[in-house]
Amino acid sequence: MPNSNNKKRIRSNSLESSSSDTTIVPNLNLSPEQLSQIAVMVAELLKPSIETIIQTTVSEIFKQNSNSLNNINTINKNNHNQNSPLWGQPPSFITDNNLFSKMATYAAENPDTINKKSKIAVVERMPFISEEDDKRIVDEIVSKCNLGDKLDKNTPPFRHKTKFSQTNSSRPQLIKIPFIDNVSRNYFIQQFHSITRTISTIPNNVFARRDLSPPELQFLYQLRRHAYSLNNSCGLYKYVISDLHIRELKNPRPLKNKTTQ
Repeated sequence: MPNSNNKKRIRSNSLESSSSDTTIVPNLNLSPEQLSQIAVMVAELLKPSIETIIQTTVSEIFKQNSNSLNNINTINKNNHNQNSPLWGQPPSFITDNNLFSKMATYAAENPDTINKKSKIAVVERMPFISEEDDKRIVDEIVSKCNLGDKLDKNTPPFRHKTKFSQTNSSRPQLIKIPFIDNVSRNYFIQQFHSITRTISTIPNNVFARRDLSPPELQFLYQLRRHAYSLNNSCGLYKYVISDLHIRELKNPRPLKNKTTQ
């Protein structure tokens, strides 16, 4: 009798499994245009959830940055009366309270652009002599990074004009260097400082960073102004920007007196 019951139970379970695993898919015969419209509608439905997730993540990322910046303000004599912001709120020097939300929204609405930017390194303050000289310098740095085969052959390095840059000035046009993946791009940025110190023709103030979205650039400019203010307040070159963070140098040096230069 027990064996008979077990067989019935096994048979019953197999029937249940078979019926639950069977899915009937109707043949809708949708055209490519209809499928495209459905994809757009699904993306619109998911967009609020995606934006919420990204905004929450961005707030968490910038929480530590916000707290550290306000700790700096507390130490600084000129800013000792500033209060630390609430959790997830932007640093007190940020003029646009919706800036972080704008970063998240831009990333959610422009995934292709963000993906493209994730593979591009930006070199600032590289003096312009000629296009041939730009190519020679970039090739030399890339070669010393052992990344010669990681450059995007479809988009060679180029000068990118901004509203602040000029052809021959203290603010030369940016050089954008596209790579085939973001791992190579990140390694290039990581090695840039140490490698360029070995090339005598490159000034010490030239640096590399990642390519930023418009809201991130706005945040970068505000960070730079704040770091400049902090350095002037303490009379030292002590605070620098590193990937949208203000970093305190372990061995700060005195600020150069422009009146004596």
